[in-house]
Amino acid sequence: MKIQVLIIPVLLLASLFAEAEKSAKERVTLCHLPVTRESQEATFTVVYMFEVKGGRPVAIRKVENDLLPDAEFTSCISGWTLPGVAGSVTAEFSYKMAEGWTEMTVSGKNFKRQITLNK
Repeated sequence: MKIQVLIIPVLLLASLFAEAEKSAKERVTLCHLPVTRESQEATFTVVYMFEVKGGRPVAIRKVENDLLPDAEFTSCISGWTLPGVAGSVTAEFSYKMAEGWTEMTVSGKNFKRQITLNK
């Protein structure tokens, strides 16, 4: 009988935490990413991967970025909030010569956000 009494409050708390996580607002902001003069003459994609724990990006790591400093990307990504997302997530930033940053895609299991910048 005592086991049943303890299980119900634990399940209720777990349900409340799940609802609170769902109601937290997702925030994926555009990153201010300066590009060196030399890199402005190229078309390239920058890719980072990270894990999401408690709705926050952690363990951010470079997958592809040969031209720009990592600090701007990791700083921007670390400020995002992704409630309800778990596991590995990929962030891709696309730059086109003569156009600038054109697209940012953030995707993971059952999750995808794409921002296209039209000039």
